Amino acid sequence: MADIMMKRSKQDSNNVNQHGVAELDGKISTTSRAKSNETFPEKLAETMRSPHVQDVLWWNREGTVFCLLPRQFTKLQNIFQGTKLESFQRKMKRWGFERCFDTSFPRGALVYHHPFFQRDRPELMKQMSAGMKKLTAVVKNEPSQTTVVAPSTTMESHFYAQPVPQQLLATERLRSSIQPTVRDLCRLPTVPNTTPLDPLLLHYLANRSNPALPPPLLINPSPSVDLSNISTLRLLQLRELLSRNSS
Repeated sequence: MADIMMKRSKQDSNNVNQHGVAELDGKISTTSRAKSNETFPEKLAETMRSPHVQDVLWWNREGTVFCLLPRQFTKLQNIFQGTKLESFQRKMKRWGFERCFDTSFPRGALVYHHPFFQRDRPELMKQMSAGMKKLTAVVKNEPSQTTVVAPSTTMESHFYAQPVPQQLLATERLRSSIQPTVRDLCRLPTVPNTTPLDPLLLHYLANRSNPALPPPLLINPSPSVDLSNISTLRLLQLRELLSRNSS
């Protein structure tokens, strides 16, 4: 009788162990499947709840911004399957995390934030998606557009394209259209004045300080003077000047 009871107890214990192992295996498999379906933000949030990574990853007081210490990142490589810091940062960028500045964190810390990644609102993570990589691919396939950039005095300002003002373009067109006309005017031949001056006019100009001197006689003019080229209007003006001086 005692032997029968011992056998039954052993069988019951074996059944309990078998069911326990089966139940435990089911929990492990369910947990592993759940973890395999975790997104990167969900895994990151779960990791930040662990006290073992508080010196690597931690939230600010409000729970809206968190920081990462690069020198302590080796502690996260086992959690994120040996991911290096550069790969981790690229994945953060692909999920829409952006760098920001917060004085509450130590110097050298990498500070990140995302509007849907908050400590006290885990339901917002369902709205996150890794769409940054697709967006970058679409932008790369777009045709490039030529942008006129004005010369800059600093090295940073060349990142910002500055379009040339329309007034500057109009001024340049006007200048280019005027320059040929000016060059043509400068190339016009000059006609020398070969008409000899009137002797009376020369006498008046040479003796303006002493107008009482009589003008030279025109009875025997100089052979170089061509009286036929003397303008009548010029003679009238000269006679008027002489009459004023004589009076």
